[in-house]
Amino acid sequence: MFKTSLLATAAILSLAAAATAQIMVSGNDAKVVLVNGVTSVVANPAADTITVHDLGVSPPRLVATVEAPNSVVGPPFSVELTPDERLILVTSK
Repeated sequence: MFKTSLLATAAILSLAAAATAQIMVSGNDAKVVLVNGVTSVVANPAADTITVHDLGVSPPRLVATVEAPNSVVGPPFSVELTPDERLILVTSK
């Protein structure tokens, strides 16, 4: 698990380092869904992902998607982008 997280982080870092615009990072939990205000657990969820978006272009562009364990139930900040947009930190269990 640690090796997978480390590889995912390295992939995100290499992609984000090449970007030179405003960057948004999102941790996506595929295990739960919210439909009409009701939270449900997905029976056979897809893999959780981390996505990197370039907001410096119009329309915004998806730069990278990497499979990485993530959760909406956990630390409030599991994905962090440094102010200079050169490093993305992703935590996981």
